[in-house]
Amino acid sequence: VARVYAVTVVPVAAGMLLLPTISAATGLEAPADWWTLPISAATLTQHFTRGTRSGSLRERWWTCVSCAFCHVDAMHRDSNLWSLLLTGTAGCTPLGWYLTFIGGTVAATIRPSVGIEYQLTNRLNQQ
Repeated sequence: VARVYAVTVVPVAAGMLLLPTISAATGLEAPADWWTLPISAATLTQHFTRGTRSGSLRERWWTCVSCAFCHVDAMHRDSNLWSLLLTGTAGCTPLGWYLTFIGGTVAATIRPSVGIEYQLTNRLNQQ
């Protein structure tokens, strides 16, 4: 189980931790306490988030997966990271886990309005 966890969860968690949040890259929040890649907010937005305009998925197909590693702020990143660490492999083989992770990410990029509505509701409830 530890080997499967190390092969599946650790690389994804490392990817989440290596990218700065969009808020940190724009200076709206403090940078992480650890080293992150020196990527600008413009690059994060262009290459690590899914666009909302028509045809953007065809033009930037890689954002179906790269958006899983980019987060708006530290709270968003940390909640996703905790979910990832707590659910672990959930009894899957490494291939099955990656297919589940990538499949969920692709599904979220196809129908993003559900996630956006949930995040907006949470932010409004916090204020």
